[in-house]
Amino acid sequence: MFSIKHNNFLFTIAFIKGIASKESANSGEGHFLEKKNGIVLTNDIFEVKLKPGLMELINPTTPKYALTINASYLLENEELCSSFKNLTILIIVLSAPNNFQRRKIIRETWGNSRFYSSYGTVKVLFLLGSAYNTNIQDKIKDEFNLYEDILQGKFIDSYHNLTHKTIMGYKWLTERCRNAKYIIKTDDDVVMNLFNVFQSSMLDISVNQNHVHCLRFYNPPIVRAKSSKWYVEPHQFRGTERYVPYCFGQYVMFLNDIVPSLYKSASSTPFFWIDDVFNYGIVMDNIPGLKYKHVKSNEAASYSKLATLKCWKRLVPRCSHVYITLDNESQARAVWLNIIRQYQRSEKNNH
Repeated sequence: MFSIKHNNFLFTIAFIKGIASKESANSGEGHFLEKKNGIVLTNDIFEVKLKPGLMELINPTTPKYALTINASYLLENEELCSSFKNLTILIIVLSAPNNFQRRKIIRETWGNSRFYSSYGTVKVLFLLGSAYNTNIQDKIKDEFNLYEDILQGKFIDSYHNLTHKTIMGYKWLTERCRNAKYIIKTDDDVVMNLFNVFQSSMLDISVNQNHVHCLRFYNPPIVRAKSSKWYVEPHQFRGTERYVPYCFGQYVMFLNDIVPSLYKSASSTPFFWIDDVFNYGIVMDNIPGLKYKHVKSNEAASYSKLATLKCWKRLVPRCSHVYITLDNESQARAVWLNIIRQYQRSEKNNH
């Protein structure tokens, strides 16, 4: 797959199987992905430089690398992006196979593009692994045939396989979706206020300024307590107590321009199962040219959920929160209704 300078681990070129040409993939002007004689060239500022000693540090068990690097898909709509001339935002949502109701709510509320027609084009893509239960898998196929917004990989969907799911998304974006300008990654238990994204300076991230917008953790500790869901075994990250900085995965917005480099980095980095640490920490750390725009405290609702709900419910015109995680699905429609009311109030005041 890749041609590598072994002396400094600098990836200079990559041949990525299945990437369409600029014309057939509707790659869009201004994107750095360029194909010449079967070779995909990338912008110098997004070159991948693997940190030394990653294999010894991560010390992965089976698999050594992500299962989704070269795998095909169970379900895929190849034309989800290319059917649009210009796609402002593609939202990739990590979802579990049996979360049918959550996906339905997202399609009908904050993930529905008709709410943002005056701002740009928005599409949602749900990322799933395969289901244990054949009845659930049959229902997913029916759901896909109806909405065509699911990408499903050939690996068992589980909490420890979230990393595979995200890398599958990188792969598909590199192959099939070069015409989207921005990518937002989130989860299916999140309600987003995309009005605040469009109306703020968040869309100012660019090739020449910042490339990633997220809530970033610095020097986060490695959890060694066996009772924790994030427990890391002693043979991994031996001799260190902290991870590299990483983005909180409930909301990460980044330029689509950087995705091929993210995919190259993820494809060549020893596998680690904690999704945020791997895909939004180690993988990004291998691209030294990346610059980050940090989520402000008043934009992230995850640490002030009650305050966010009250703010949206009171229709305060300057509630700047971008997202909120919900405890149950019944809250989603009520929260979205409050977001819509706040937006309508704001629009009325502005006119």
